[in-house]
This record gives sequence, C-alpha cells and structure tokens, in this order.
Amino acid sequence: MEKTIERSIRTFLLVPWLFSTIFCLILASSTHTKAQDGSCHSSPARSLSKDSVITAMAYYRTEKFYLSDKITNSVKCCSADGTLLREWGSYGKDDGQFIYPSGIAVDATGVVYVSDMYNHRIQKFTSDGNFIAKWGTFGTGVGQFSHPQSVGIDRSGFIYVADSYNYRIQKFAPDGTFITKWGSRGTGVGQFLSPVAVHISATDLVYVADSANHRIEVFRPDGTFVTEWGSRGSDNGQFDHPRSIATDSAGFIYVADTYNGRIQRFKPDFIFESSWSIQDTHERLYFPEVMASDGNGTIHLLDTTGAGIMATEYDQMVKHPDVIDRMISVKTRK
Repeated sequence: MEKTIERSIRTFLLVPWLFSTIFCLILASSTHTKAQDGSCHSSPARSLSKDSVITAMAYYRTEKFYLSDKITNSVKCCSADGTLLREWGSYGKDDGQFIYPSGIAVDATGVVYVSDMYNHRIQKFTSDGNFIAKWGTFGTGVGQFSHPQSVGIDRSGFIYVADSYNYRIQKFAPDGTFITKWGSRGTGVGQFLSPVAVHISATDLVYVADSANHRIEVFRPDGTFVTEWGSRGSDNGQFDHPRSIATDSAGFIYVADTYNGRIQRFKPDFIFESSWSIQDTHERLYFPEVMASDGNGTIHLLDTTGAGIMATEYDQMVKHPDVIDRMISVKTRK
C-alpha cells in the first residue's frame, strides 16, 4: 500500500511538468513569430527556438540573466537587454550535459549552479559556462537527490536545493559539502508534498513553494520554521499549485499562483497586499511559472504557455507590440 501511494503521488507531481511541456510546444509552433536565426535582440524570448521550454531564470546583478531550458537541455546567458551571449549544454550524463535542467541560481561572484533534475545532481559552472564541479546521485541519503527541481543561494554563498521527490530541502557549502537538511513527506508544519521552488530573500529567509500543499513555507537558514500561508482556492492568499517565488529589495513577496493564472504580492510580514493577471488588458496569464528579480526593482516572469510580453509599473500594464513570446516585466513600487 505504501508503494502504491508513493507511485500515485509521484505521478500527480509529474502532471504540471507534462502539461507545461506539451502546451508550450503546441503554442510555440503556432502564432508566435521568431527571428530566423533564433538569436535574441530585444527580449530573452528571441533566444528561444520553437522547441525551448524555460524552467528557471536567474539574474547576475543587473548585468545579465541565465535561463535553463528543459527541451534543449541547455543553459542560455543573455545580457540585460536580451542579447544572447552564450549557451552551453546538451542531452546526456557527462560533465556539462543535462537531462532536464530544472533550476538555476547565480552567486555574488557570477558562479552558476544548475539543478540537473533527471541526473539527480547539481552542476557548477563559471559565468562563461565552463564546468567546475558537480555533486549528487540518485538516492535518499545525505547529499543524494531524487529529482531536484530548484536551487537558491543566500548572501553567504550557501546553496539550497529543493529535493522534490525526497520531500526536503538540502543545504550545501559552495563546494558541495553537505551542511543540513529538513523536511519530510506530509501536510504538517515543515513538511512538503511537492517542494518545487526554493528562493532566498535578501535577509536570508528561505521561501519554499510547496505546490501540492498549495502553500508557501518560510524557514531560517538552519531550517527553523518561521511561518506558512495558503490553502487551495482562488481567494486572496489562496493558491492553486504555486510554482515560483521572488522578493524585491523592499521585502515584498511575489508568488506565481500558477493554476490560478495570476501573481500575488504579499507584504514583508506575509500579509496579502494585491494580485494581478493580465485579464484587464485583454490578455491573460495562462501558466505563470518562472520568476526572478533583477535586483534593480523589477520582477521578471515567464508565462510558460506564451501570453505575450508585458511591461508594467506594478499594476498598470502596457503591452509592447514590437516584442514577442513569453516574458513579462514588473517594476515594483517603492
């Protein structure tokens, strides 16, 4: 019975990934127009081929950002204006190869960490894409992973991994040395059913999107529980499979409430402030899933089913007719 329940939960957790991949591929081959050479010029979307499905985004200061692509099994680096600078990776198990790169983070020195989900490991690269190190194998032991989905970095350079199918967060030193772990399968305080995203704020609070529990949990860097909020629903402060988190310099928290097709914003004390989709501008967020802060007052969001690029002054949105595809930028209020 235990094994049957385990298989059922894991099958349930795969549904969002399969849905996203299939839907993205259908839309990517339909009405969107892309540059002939697939390069990016004014937006990161222009670096994506029709087969690209972005799983994560991370900024290095305000200079450039990195994207992990689960279809091409690669990492793409773009300048702040969207120009494609470099790309590395291919399908495989060797150093620098990936099987479904699902998360990405960049430390203060520009070193890039990638969660290589189906290889059950973390890979570490220079900012130019040169391989440095890796750690992790499939398993439940310390330093092992089962489908790590997301990676985050705190101010001291420690690495946090959402070890999704082990229902836990693991913390490592920058060289991969294990530090600590917390979490188990369940619905109680400090437990997880699907920790799909981990985000570290400027004050080193560790935010975890526990997607199948439809909530956000918050911890200190040592794993001490701080708070949680959310339940399944569409009211303010409720979620339907939240899949990404970002914070701005003022401490406001942004949650990609994925199946509700919206972003919710919370005050630094975790109290709901507002939410938005794009429905009021005759557009719609269909599957907001990938989100990052550039450290300069803007939250960037990729709607993985292709709602179009929008730029906003937080809750006043203006569509750019000259750009394409799936990126939305939100300038946060001071």
